Amino acid sequence: MLTLYVRWAEIGNPRGWIRATARGHALTITKRQLAALPDDIERQNPAFRHYDEDPIIQQESKARITQLLSGLSPRRRAVLSAWLEGLEDPEIAEELGISEATVRSHRRYGLADVANKLRSEGGLS
Repeated sequence: MLTLYVRWAEIGNPRGWIRATARGHALTITKRQLAALPDDIERQNPAFRHYDEDPIIQQESKARITQLLSGLSPRRRAVLSAWLEGLEDPEIAEELGISEATVRSHRRYGLADVANKLRSEGGLS
């Protein structure tokens, strides 16, 4: 917060700056905690095993995601696909040539469409 106070005149969006700083701090703490875990954590705790590394499970998951996204408009499908690949809103906006607000809107409505599809199939209550 002291840095925010000192740099107040040059920070155009204090709320965004605080969010970004807090996110960066949380990521740093998480990385430190993960680095401190022993290498054999998977043997010690089954919850840490990565079952999604199974190629059959990956293929089935990809097919299911493709099926769920197939009913969306091309733009919503592109936004959700990029989001699922781990891209952040600014990166998606730049890649697709749209604003970040439009990215958020497409993601929000795309996820709602997928949730409705799952509900209609009986997959969500």
